Amino acid sequence: MKKILIFFFILILSFSTVSAWEKTENMRIGIYYGMNARNEYILDNELGFDIGYYENREFVQMAECLTGQIKISCGEGNFVNVSNPLTDELIYTVDTSVFGLGIEPKSEEENEKMMKITAKASGTYRGGFEFKILSSGVITAVNVVPLDSYVYGVISREMSPEWHIEALKAQAVCARNFALGKIERHKEYGFDLCNTVCCQAYSGVDYEREGSYAPVDETSGEVLLYEDELVQTVYSSSMGETTEDVKNVWGSSFPYLVSVSNEYEDTENINNGKWEKTLTKDRATEIMNSKGYDIGDVTDITAKEYSDAGRVIVLEVKGTKGSQTFKREQCRTIFSEATLSQKYTISGGGKTEYPEIYVLSSKGKKKSSLENITVLGAGSVATVTATNGETSKTYKGTKAGESFVFTGEGWGHGVGMSQYGAKGMAEAGFTYEEILTHYYQGTHLENF
Repeated sequence: MKKILIFFFILILSFSTVSAWEKTENMRIGIYYGMNARNEYILDNELGFDIGYYENREFVQMAECLTGQIKISCGEGNFVNVSNPLTDELIYTVDTSVFGLGIEPKSEEENEKMMKITAKASGTYRGGFEFKILSSGVITAVNVVPLDSYVYGVISREMSPEWHIEALKAQAVCARNFALGKIERHKEYGFDLCNTVCCQAYSGVDYEREGSYAPVDETSGEVLLYEDELVQTVYSSSMGETTEDVKNVWGSSFPYLVSVSNEYEDTENINNGKWEKTLTKDRATEIMNSKGYDIGDVTDITAKEYSDAGRVIVLEVKGTKGSQTFKREQCRTIFSEATLSQKYTISGGGKTEYPEIYVLSSKGKKKSSLENITVLGAGSVATVTATNGETSKTYKGTKAGESFVFTGEGWGHGVGMSQYGAKGMAEAGFTYEEILTHYYQGTHLENF
């Protein structure tokens, strides 16, 4: 049987003193969009499907289909077809120029609704899907999912589900806050958040683990506020000794995003806690050219200014045709393959500061510099440790003029909560509330 479902609605704008995040129960997450959008999808759910549309994020049922598998494909113009993938029999067709086609899986339990979607790859997701043609020949697929069900799929992508539950609960609140604070971030594509680290990594049910549920359920409905304002709970993997003030990364100012101690992070023993990366001058030149900075061949890279927390906030790159200055977060992102954070020092490229030393020979004692001493070894790079009797420092050289060595700590932007720091605090006995109010100063938890 064929049904033509064409929807015409009047959009009524209303204003309320209650902010949008307080009323939002369903999130709209882009799964296939832009270059990843496809012209057809296969949906699987053994109990069948409800078909309709989403109005103000709520599903309105128009019909049902008891077939365990359906195909979603492009029709003429803005029409999206629903058909039987085995026989290609057309079951429904919908004009998506106003509202998209909504599909929800039938389920015996409301909170257990989930279905598998297959395009280039496949995955299982809670909630429903909305399909809409935004550009000719391809269909955008958006997962419309309850907020906490979305956080189930985020928490195990952003933090190990094996970690202490108090750290996971802090992560759950952060993920919930982040989602509510970014409603319609990708409005041009018809959804709130994408499923990548551009927003928050999300892969639906496939990445859920046993440890995914309790942290979300036990914090359900909780958000972090500063006075009456939803906190922007930004976070990153690790940050070293201290976090960074947001003004030194994104140039903005928030009273709760300031530099605080990160002493419980085990920076020395975590993945990319301490790191050293080498960047050749040729590669630095390639990167500058690829990003539109025509300064000729790179000759020097210098950290011109550091924040009080020890992060580079002004970086100068010199070339044979000029120079370019980068500020704040750009100091991390311009050479991102060599700078995992803004917290680094630069050596090599003819810039290393070498200690003065004394060389003994048949002619007596002569004052010199480590820079002028050749150390014979198996490779082209020599490591020398200098000591003054109390402290020592290791100097790692490179072939003169060829490379820059970036030595740093932390992984990510450095603002807000350190995930490894939260892990350390939880293991030391702190609660998730104490973790959150430490990293986001002056804030408090509240149910919405």
